[in-house]
Amino acid sequence: MKIGLKLKQARLKKELTQENVANILNVSRSTISSWEVGRSYPDLESIVSLSDLYNISLDKLLREDSDMIKKLSLDSKIINKIGKLLNYLPIIIFIIFLCSILYINIAENTYNKLSEQMNNEIKALSLKYDMTEVNRYKKELDSILNKNEFKTIKSIEIYVADMEKGNKNLETDKYNFRLLYETVDPKSAKGRNLLKNSIGILSKDILDKDGNIVHHQSYMRNYHIFEMEFVALVFGILGFISLLVSIIIKFKNTKR
Repeated sequence: MKIGLKLKQARLKKELTQENVANILNVSRSTISSWEVGRSYPDLESIVSLSDLYNISLDKLLREDSDMIKKLSLDSKIINKIGKLLNYLPIIIFIIFLCSILYINIAENTYNKLSEQMNNEIKALSLKYDMTEVNRYKKELDSILNKNEFKTIKSIEIYVADMEKGNKNLETDKYNFRLLYETVDPKSAKGRNLLKNSIGILSKDILDKDGNIVHHQSYMRNYHIFEMEFVALVFGILGFISLLVSIIIKFKNTKR
């Protein structure tokens, strides 16, 4: 005998309506009807609840209904797989979170170190030359950019405010900077694409040997630090939530 017919007979024996059973199990009346006519099968938790409600053993309820047994077996396997996934999910998320933090630290250290190195190189160059005379230091600047530590530098621009009487205070408000050197034309297609995928280095204004104000703008490989910070935040929250869910599930299983 199919389980649907057994459920109907057991309900009628208890003198309960489909509406009564639906309210007790907290499901819709149509769900009870579907179970009884065989359009669908109840899940494992509902089977146990029905067994208790009708005071009929699970063995008697499930006997002779191979389709129902197969369904419950499949449900059980799915539940076990979900349970295992929930056990490992906090660990997986935590590893991704740690990798994100590690990446951010490495990227920030690289960025800060490169910024400081480039500032020091431009400062050393400025102390040797009048930076308005590009031809005098161009080869030296090119050789600096060819160093291995500066391979991630995609482009550099040198701006100079020409100070006829010299300057000791880096007063830039009333002086216009002139672009005297650039490795890539920012208006070209190549330049726009390159700058779009780069990040500007934090640069400092420097005085050259004649008191001219020098400003350099360098662009390096974009490590997407801000994006990774967002990823770390998301996975940090997900890790906390998944850990909380895992603890709640284990606590409920222990109480049973």
